[in-house]
Amino acid sequence: MITRITNISLICIVFIFTTSSYLLAQCPPNSPIVCEDETYGNNGCCREEYPICCSPREGSGCCDLEFPYCCPDDYCYKDPQDCPCPTGLVLNNDKTKLEVLRETRDAKLTRTVLGRSLVDLYYTHAAEITDILLSDKDLQSRTTSVVNEIVEKAYSLNNNEKTSMDRGLVKRILVVANLIKNRASADLRIAIIKVKKEIRKGNIFKKLGVPIEE
Repeated sequence: MITRITNISLICIVFIFTTSSYLLAQCPPNSPIVCEDETYGNNGCCREEYPICCSPREGSGCCDLEFPYCCPDDYCYKDPQDCPCPTGLVLNNDKTKLEVLRETRDAKLTRTVLGRSLVDLYYTHAAEITDILLSDKDLQSRTTSVVNEIVEKAYSLNNNEKTSMDRGLVKRILVVANLIKNRASADLRIAIIKVKKEIRKGNIFKKLGVPIEE
């Protein structure tokens, strides 16, 4: 409910939230102009020690050369793929739940070709999905509800318990995916459409050994 990946079911089952970072240096008044690129809207306010223009969700900021990528959480990172994932956001960084999803990802999802491709999609689009969720509290709340349901399924799956997906949950996953798609970039929309096809066919759940029940 999760992804510049594309969909919520996938978002849940595929997560990672870790990396070195630091908070953006905010633009001080009358600071020397170092970054003159207006594309990111910081009006060239960065100081010499923070020369990278950055415009997160609120206001403008600057990053240094060691952590040159700014992410929607208002922190600078070494690599854009290090940006916080949607799952961490909607689960409020609940370590227990995140560990459940990591285990499902590593022990189940990445052991299939389809699963690995979905994981790649997730990390490709995670930053945009995070930004979308941060900008819409209602959507974030709906996504949290769906992700929590998936965590329960993942926990059972990890413990080799009999697990199934009911049609109602699948429908809720698709609804959230559509809501994210409506606010997504062209690339993310394409990714979401791809994952939705796999969900409707039941391929994602089949590969995990999870049947869909009425």
